[in-house]
Amino acid sequence: MFLTQTCPAGYVKHAPDGREYDCLKRTIWGFQTGPLWGAFSEITHLPEVNVAKIPDGVSYDEAAASSMTLLTSWHMLVGRAKIRPGQVVLIMGGGSGVGSFGIQIAKLYNCTVISTASGDKLDKLKQLGADYAVDHRKEDWSKQVRDIAKPYGGIDISFDHIGQTHWNAQLTLLKYRWNTCFMWSNNWI
Repeated sequence: MFLTQTCPAGYVKHAPDGREYDCLKRTIWGFQTGPLWGAFSEITHLPEVNVAKIPDGVSYDEAAASSMTLLTSWHMLVGRAKIRPGQVVLIMGGGSGVGSFGIQIAKLYNCTVISTASGDKLDKLKQLGADYAVDHRKEDWSKQVRDIAKPYGGIDISFDHIGQTHWNAQLTLLKYRWNTCFMWSNNWI
């Protein structure tokens, strides 16, 4: 498929194999993966599997913005951590864009989700599907998570993009043969 693009959402201009009837003028969202990274070009060639119809009621801006947060979360949990059904997943910063999609992806995989955020976002975590919501600004946040995870034997995957302030405590919550995925932009790494 060829997509006219200044952001990863737009109209299909040309479709292969004479299938223009199927997607001409269709609003779509798409993404590139290495070695074809990027979306900021006039025309982009995408494999069909990398394109999805933008649902009614979702704007180009919303669809384009989701590519950064959704694909980052997907890459972290599915691509790197190899999430599997039934695991216990700790989503740090679940109130953020990346964390919000992390919760939903973990629930898609039928995982038990413990998520953290500031106190004013805990209801949002539950609405997104988190089984448990913990305020990570409280000093005893890791004790709360440990108590929640104890019946499950601990945490299978820790999904983190908060970084330095919570990292050491997270490591103490993980099961033996644990998995962690993180994305940090802190200067201390």
